[in-house]
Amino acid sequence: MKNFFTINSFCALQLYSLSANSNYRKKFNKNNFVFIHPIYVIILASTFSSLASEIKILCTAALINNQYEMRKHEYIDCLQRLSHFGYQPLVVESCVQGPTFLDTYATVFYSQTNNFRLKNKGVNEAISLLAAFPYYNFQDDDMIIKLTGRYYFYSDQFLKVVTQHPEIDIFVKEFSDGQMCTSCFAIRFKLLKELLTHIDYSWMEHNMVNIERIFADYVNTCISHNISVKKVSMLGLKVNCFGTGNCVLMNY
Repeated sequence: MKNFFTINSFCALQLYSLSANSNYRKKFNKNNFVFIHPIYVIILASTFSSLASEIKILCTAALINNQYEMRKHEYIDCLQRLSHFGYQPLVVESCVQGPTFLDTYATVFYSQTNNFRLKNKGVNEAISLLAAFPYYNFQDDDMIIKLTGRYYFYSDQFLKVVTQHPEIDIFVKEFSDGQMCTSCFAIRFKLLKELLTHIDYSWMEHNMVNIERIFADYVNTCISHNISVKKVSMLGLKVNCFGTGNCVLMNY
C-alpha cells in the first residue's frame, strides 16, 4: 500500500518551511549535564511544561454561498460557546478575503487557499491549516484543539479532559471502522505539523482518501512509537452533517 506520508510536488512544506527548524528536533548536550534530585526534576518539568505550552483552539471555516445564513449561525454559535467556556478561539477561513462577521467573535486568518476544483474537502482543510501555522506562531508543545467551525460543543467535557491530562499528546475519538474523527481532536502542534506536512495531497485527492483514515494511520504510528494517546468515547459535540444536502444532527 502506498505510504500515506510521502511528500510530493504538491508539498505542503512550501506552506510551512519553518518546520525543518522546530525546537523538538534539537538534541540534548551531554556536556551540560548537571545532577538534580529526581523530585526536583519532576517539579521543574511540570512547571516548565505548563509555562511553555498552552491550549489553543483552532477552528476551520469556509464561507461559501451554499446555505450561507444557516452556516453563519452555526459559526457564531460555535465561537460564542468557546468564549463562554473561557477560550479565545482562533479561526482559519479559506475562501474569502476578510474582514467578515467572524472577526467579531475570534482572531481570524484568511488563508484564501480553497481550491473549488478539488473534490476532497479534507485536502482543502489541511492546506488551509498549514497556511495558518506561521500566522499563529504556535509553539511545538502547544496543545491544539482542532475544531470544524460549524460544529459546536454542547458540553465542555472534552475540553476538561484535555486540560486535566497535560501528560497526553493526542486526544481522539475513534470510529467503529477504525477511522478517527477529524471534526474535533487535540494534538501537540509538533505532531500536527508533522502529520500535515507529510501527506501526499495529490494522491489523496486522486484516490479520494478520507483524511480520517490518514489521521488514524498516523495516530496508530504514534502509539507504536510510545507517544501518549488518549481515546475518548464522547466529544460533547453537535455535528450538522450535510451529506446530500439534508442536514442531519448527530451527537459525537
